[in-house]
Amino acid sequence: MFKVELKRVIKNPFTYAALLAGIVICLVEIIVDVIPELKFLKGRAIMEYPDTVFDKGMLFGISKFQRIYYTVIPLLAVIPGGANFYSDLKSGYIRHIVTRKNRIRYYGASYAVNFLTAGFVAVIPLIINFMICMALLPSTLPQPGVSRIGMDSENMFGELYYSMPYLYVFVYLAIIFVISGLIVSFAVSIAWVAFSKYLVLFIPFIIYYILHFSFQYIGHMEWSPLMIIYANQGIVPIQFWKVCVMIIALLSASIITFIVGGKKNEVL
Repeated sequence: MFKVELKRVIKNPFTYAALLAGIVICLVEIIVDVIPELKFLKGRAIMEYPDTVFDKGMLFGISKFQRIYYTVIPLLAVIPGGANFYSDLKSGYIRHIVTRKNRIRYYGASYAVNFLTAGFVAVIPLIINFMICMALLPSTLPQPGVSRIGMDSENMFGELYYSMPYLYVFVYLAIIFVISGLIVSFAVSIAWVAFSKYLVLFIPFIIYYILHFSFQYIGHMEWSPLMIIYANQGIVPIQFWKVCVMIIALLSASIITFIVGGKKNEVL
């Protein structure tokens, strides 16, 4: 069942459209914000700290294209699988094609595929952007006090950023993967009560910003998924235990909604 659902997503042209859109944003960021900085590298004094791969690009730089990309992540990530699940539900595919015995397997497979594809759509453009930055910029180890993103011990994995920055990048890409996958999974699980597939596509974006503005209103932006996925942690220090709580909350909410929705629709 998992392989069947995965093949459907892989063959879906909208999967590649979502990936392409994300990659284009990340490439434009390279052209506009990274390449112009290269001419300054040659003119820097030997002892002057250069622009590096660890303070430029989509992960660590600060640019309008970075903000655009992180804003549209939930919209792009839901495209590959979100509409498929809604169409299966409303068309009767689940009731008439999937036997009652296999429905739990179908939902498990659908949930897993939505989670994985959303995560990959979110991080693949960032990986491409980072690899291009690696080819263009020095990989000088970040130094406390001179690094342009101002990471310190209060930031999540701040010491790791300075001692093993590539591992920090891997860890943060994993966090972005999981947060994006869970938000999309939670949104897709609400398809039971949605009246339009377009609503399903916008639900992740709505959830994303309801959470963000709610935490901003109460003065705890470090809980916002939007703030959590910024690897430069430029506005508020992020704490790992809060990230874990957010992940558990999103996972629990999505699974419970899936189960409750299935029972109400007499599908499980």
